[in-house]
Amino acid sequence: MQFKFLKPLLKPAKTWHNRLAWLAFISLFIWALSGLLHPLMSWTGPKLAAFFPPKAVLPASLVSQVPAVLKQHQINQALLVKVVPSVNGAVLQVTQDELAPRRYFDLSNYRELADHDVEHAKWLARYYTGLADTAIKSVTLQTQFDHAYPWVNRLLPVYKVAFDSPDGLTIYVHTETNAQAGLTNDYKTQVQGWFRTLHTWHWLDDFEYARVLLVGLLMLVLVLSTLTGMALVLSIKRSAKATWQRNVHHLVAYAIWLPLLGFSGSGLYHLLHAAIADQHNGLRLAQPLTWQDDELNQQIWSSKELGFMLNGLSLIRDPQGQLIYRLSLPSNKAGKGGHVHDAVKTAGKDEHPHHGHQAPQRDAIYDGIAITDPALYISAKTGQQVAFNDEKLVIAMAEQQLGLPLEQLQGTQLITHFGLHYDFRNKRLPVWQLDYDSELGDKVFIDPATGILVDRLTDNARYEGYSFSFLHKWNFTRPLMERSTRDIIMCIVLFMAMFFAALGIVLKLRRRA
Repeated sequence: MQFKFLKPLLKPAKTWHNRLAWLAFISLFIWALSGLLHPLMSWTGPKLAAFFPPKAVLPASLVSQVPAVLKQHQINQALLVKVVPSVNGAVLQVTQDELAPRRYFDLSNYRELADHDVEHAKWLARYYTGLADTAIKSVTLQTQFDHAYPWVNRLLPVYKVAFDSPDGLTIYVHTETNAQAGLTNDYKTQVQGWFRTLHTWHWLDDFEYARVLLVGLLMLVLVLSTLTGMALVLSIKRSAKATWQRNVHHLVAYAIWLPLLGFSGSGLYHLLHAAIADQHNGLRLAQPLTWQDDELNQQIWSSKELGFMLNGLSLIRDPQGQLIYRLSLPSNKAGKGGHVHDAVKTAGKDEHPHHGHQAPQRDAIYDGIAITDPALYISAKTGQQVAFNDEKLVIAMAEQQLGLPLEQLQGTQLITHFGLHYDFRNKRLPVWQLDYDSELGDKVFIDPATGILVDRLTDNARYEGYSFSFLHKWNFTRPLMERSTRDIIMCIVLFMAMFFAALGIVLKLRRRA
């Protein structure tokens, strides 16, 4: 195939393609080889035994015990107050400092469980790994990201729970959400270290400008080399006397130039956006709760009215400033997805009927399954039901926390799966997505159970996200194939690209000879 209108570009394209050949060759091999490490980690790294947080069906009568605990321990201020499943059954969890260990209280006798955050982390670690009998070597509270637990995981603080296993299995758990935040072992940590060294050049993090400049220049070289190479292929007529290396180089160019341009172009965009653009995303806790003793009524409904069951309970304030309980109700659809699990009652006796169903659970994270029915709200002071719902709550929270007015609100939706705008890194479902016609083009994601701003996506970040998701990670293939199939195809393309680049260097050396 020959395009005569490209003839004027032939000479400059040939000049620059030859000049950039060695740099392009080195750049491609660095990023292609390191890019192959990512699916390798996914295929060969440690696997979770459970993918969703533990759930316990709780009696609604527990709501009347919450004010008794808070009054007895003279707690009148907290960031979060909620009932969560634990190794001892349902307990009251109180977060008073964002980076400090959570406090826990036994709802049956109102006693505080001393240092229970560590025990809770151990229980979560066993639940997610399925290691009921393996000894735990160490438990460390981590308040900063590092090479083994990089910033992409988002959640802090987390507990780093290391098992005494031959592979050095380590899991990071976030006790505030009962979420697993990362799973690794000695092998995966080493591979991840190589990936970050070669792919993101994290070893230059202390010299950020130098890192961005060097990586950006090499990515730009790849972009220009791909474009000039394709200009040559489309403007030069193939010769019957050409060597097999030149013919193969010519033919492979048609197959890999577009993926190669997508990888390098989106990588460059991703690098510059992270370095230059304002970052608005990230977890943000709701405003601290404060209350007076007379705001907490211990007589909440009658025992007959509280005869139903709950998935969870949290204490929040409504837009009018009224202290209210949010009661999360079990969903009839939840059991079909295999993602609501009974809380483990005793350590060392963890049963995981879901161990043999990893694929359905992993798919459920992305396929969209209703996790809870609409929540029930009751006043903490009067004990009466409040005419309120999650949608009204999150809209009010967005206005309070971010100053986003109701007039700019374009739409709302309940997010029950991870996807393009709200990805797996957030570790939290369900959340509400609010779309605003603001100057930044906000998409805001809020957890109604706690009032936490989980993520905030602006137009600039959204466009970059599209680029990285579709061109770098090939998520456009999701409707067509499984992730494992996509990864295999991407690996084949990367191997072809390296072979293609090696042939190009061979041809360059032959011309010099």
